[in-house]
Amino acid sequence: MKKDHSGIKAQTNFYQKLGVILPTSLWLTISSLGVLIPSVSAQMQPFQVAQVTKTDLFNRGVSKYSNADYNGAIADLTAAIRLDSTLAEAYYNRGLARRQLGDFTGAIADYTNSIRIDPSYISPYINRGIAYAAQGKYTEAMADYTAAVNLDAKDAAAYFNRAIAYDALGDRAAAIKDYTQTISLQPKYITAYLNRGISRTDSGDYKSAIADFNTVLKLDPQLVAGYENRGIARRFLGDLKGAIADYNRAIQLSPNNASAYYNRGLVSYRQGNKQAAIDDYTQAIRVDSRFARAYGNRGLLRYELGSREAALDDVRTAARLFSKQGETSEYQKAVDLIRKIQQ
Repeated sequence: MKKDHSGIKAQTNFYQKLGVILPTSLWLTISSLGVLIPSVSAQMQPFQVAQVTKTDLFNRGVSKYSNADYNGAIADLTAAIRLDSTLAEAYYNRGLARRQLGDFTGAIADYTNSIRIDPSYISPYINRGIAYAAQGKYTEAMADYTAAVNLDAKDAAAYFNRAIAYDALGDRAAAIKDYTQTISLQPKYITAYLNRGISRTDSGDYKSAIADFNTVLKLDPQLVAGYENRGIARRFLGDLKGAIADYNRAIQLSPNNASAYYNRGLVSYRQGNKQAAIDDYTQAIRVDSRFARAYGNRGLLRYELGSREAALDDVRTAARLFSKQGETSEYQKAVDLIRKIQQ
């Protein structure tokens, strides 16, 4: 019931590389600008019927995307594709818009078409990988990120996103290697340091993790995740005082941070201060009423302090939440504790 609630790694895609708006003159040699109607009489004047070109549609679609009008962007980019089905940029940008709307399957199809038309176009590989990752298909995502790396060994986004995929598959060493490569290409990219620090914590390399979190906080002294994750690493090293200081700072910066209260509660328990731990678990629950581990740990401590009925209430709530959240092993621990309390 005392499992850590460590920081969540950033899952951002670093950058999307939105297609650049094409110059309006690019397609003039192959696009009709209008149909000239011949005059029938001397009194009638010829006039031109204006047609919207694929360039106009593409540029308008990109502009709508930039203004968060994703449905409008899809409509314009689809119209551009109808006029020219070989526009790799149009498929790519429509994929970006579809991903923003949560249509990952549609986005993947568009990125795939973009790659089919132009296999050397790196951005669709990266963003298709991101869409695969959003579906939990990390092996497919990793293949796309690797293809991007092969196309451009200096593309930091490819390494960063591949590191996240490695992390999701449990390969911490490979993840750390890719975060390190990202940092070599983007030395001030905070999230790469943060994620590498969490991977190093997961690997038991707490000193190196703390070094990463120190760098994070040097780059951004107000970043709550830096303090919270450094506190976790410090706790594992036995620096309980330092861990408490980091959680205090995290809470000062973010008073409604449930995980900071929870993690501070873990340290207070290790220091032998059960009531302080209960108080922090209570604060965590106040912020997040679905925080199953906070209920479970508070119930355990209440049981140890002799508050049997209050303990049962907490652990039963924890069991119900673990069941709803699909955490089978934690649910079983809660059930076992309920039985113990009832003896």
